[in-house]
Amino acid sequence: MTIRPIHTRRAILLLAIAVVFDLLSFVPGVGKVTALFGQAILAGLFYFSGVNVLRDRPAALYAIATLAEIVPYVSLLPVFVTQTVVIIALSRRRTTSMAH
Repeated sequence: MTIRPIHTRRAILLLAIAVVFDLLSFVPGVGKVTALFGQAILAGLFYFSGVNVLRDRPAALYAIATLAEIVPYVSLLPVFVTQTVVIIALSRRRTTSMAH
């Protein structure tokens, strides 16, 4: 599968969903469920956007972000948003570097 850049509209959608999951992480007792459920939903959305997060660097980032969301005080950080921004940047960088 060729990596496609994530277009701006799709990136905004992904970021909005990441913000919702980050906000849900603040709700007591929901954080661990949100970590796994949110990661699965974002993985599916990234896949349909042309990025398979289960390969190479995105896979390591995804694993670290999932573990970070499960750790009690670390989950207060905007982990979903951070990983989403990094994966969008990676998809755009890989596409531009492949063009040269």
